[in-house]
Amino acid sequence: MTEKAQQYREVRRKAAVGERIKIVDGGVRFSSGSVFVVEDADFPWGGDDRDGTGVAIDGGKPLFHRRYVVLEPIAQLIAEPAPVSPLTSDPLYASFRQFVADNAPALRKLLDEVDPEPTVVAAPVIPKLTRAQVIAKARADVAEMQRVGMTVFTRLDGDSPFSTKYFAVKFHVNRDKRTVTALVYEGRSVRRGEPDAKFTAKCSPADVFHADLGRAIALRKALGLTVPSEYTDAPQPEKAEVGAVVLFEGIRVTARPSSDFNVNYRKGTAQVGAGAIRKGVLIDDTDVDYSGDTAQQAA
Repeated sequence: MTEKAQQYREVRRKAAVGERIKIVDGGVRFSSGSVFVVEDADFPWGGDDRDGTGVAIDGGKPLFHRRYVVLEPIAQLIAEPAPVSPLTSDPLYASFRQFVADNAPALRKLLDEVDPEPTVVAAPVIPKLTRAQVIAKARADVAEMQRVGMTVFTRLDGDSPFSTKYFAVKFHVNRDKRTVTALVYEGRSVRRGEPDAKFTAKCSPADVFHADLGRAIALRKALGLTVPSEYTDAPQPEKAEVGAVVLFEGIRVTARPSSDFNVNYRKGTAQVGAGAIRKGVLIDDTDVDYSGDTAQQAA
């Protein structure tokens, strides 16, 4: 980097010896705009204390501090020109550049053959299970775990304290509280007294309750097994089907078939297409028959 012609900025302060100053109020001795170098930065003024001390310039002539500004240098840098490559003057290099320019398409094709772009293989898309499929899976899962508890020939998957034991299961379902409790007893039958393992699954307020999902979650937790994410993240039903329960005007209303006219939403029942069902908040689909949906999806 090299310096340009020196530039300065004007600063109102007391100058030091050797600094350049510019006169801004020359009075009768100096011309405004003149530039001098400070010879003495603490020049005495005798009895004149209007400005305390001043500076001496131009062979010892006094100047009050208020009559000048200090010129502070500003470094100006410019970039040096880039060095010239010796190749630019090499005739062989010039011939090579011309060869590349004349054969660019063929060279690009050759590069693709020598170093091809990597092939990106898309990960397989796993279709998300429907609510009907998740419920069917949960129901089958519970049945299998109960079967395993009654035999010594099959063990539970995972690191369960019941993997080498007989066990029996009992469930308590509270649809009002939206909970399912699994009670696990060592041995081949349910007995009185405290269970050997217990877990209560509670449905989130944002989800629709289904007892079979609650049973699968509660039993897996009680047995010390991992709970599949599809149980806790099951798709929510899109609408209330026959058997579903909605909350309408503070009343739990169960959806009945359209052919059922013996209904009264104030007493807890309404036809599936009635306003109470359509406008109510769906809270429970335990009694909805999803077997038809599961069969269609399997086909």
